[in-house]
Formats: sequence, structure tokens, C-alpha cells
Amino acid sequence: MSHTVTCRTADGVEHTFELPYANSCPVYHYDKQYKYFICITEATKDPLEYNMYLAPAHATCIEVPEPELGKVRVFDTENQAWKQVDDLSGMYYSTNPYTLGEVIDNVNPVVAPEKCN
Repeated sequence: MSHTVTCRTADGVEHTFELPYANSCPVYHYDKQYKYFICITEATKDPLEYNMYLAPAHATCIEVPEPELGKVRVFDTENQAWKQVDDLSGMYYSTNPYTLGEVIDNVNPVVAPEKCN
């Protein structure tokens, strides 16, 4: 048996979908600036509307896809969809003449540091 739930995000977007269980609505959180996937939690049930769940800011009820090797899942807020982009996190070496060869540990998976390779 499936259960129909509706989730409203903080920016007012509503999604209705079927879940195999009742009284639950998963929420997929993403980074505020770069929109990469962070974690899954549960939406809060709306006390004023039946079967409505509320997602916090920087979250969606659209299920995140399985990760692809070497990719990061990023939420496209304009198209309300997840996309997979190259993972740019890792070790880089500075090409800046003043810090040439310095190791830079980039933890941002979406943006590579400047003047590095």
C-alpha cells in the first residue's frame, strides 16, 4: 500500500509523491551556496494542513539519485532536479608565483581553488 504526501519547501515549491510508508517524508539537504548534497532527514508535519510536510531552507523532497563515481550530486533549484557534476575536492598544488608548489586541500566538491592544478 502506498501513501500520497505533499511536501512544501521553504521557497514555496510543492511536490506530491507516493511513499511506501505513512507518517514520514524524507528531505534532502544541500549546501546553501553551492547546492551539493549534504544529508537526508525527515520533514516536519504541517500542523495546519492534512498530509502536508514542510521542508526547511536549502532542502528538497525530490529524491537524490544514487551517486556516480567521481561525481557530486548538486540540486538545480531553477529546474527542481538533481544533476551530477565532477567532484573537484582533493589536493591541489599552487601555481601562484608567491606560493608555488604549496599544497591546498580543497574540501569544496563543486569549485576548484584558483591558480592551482
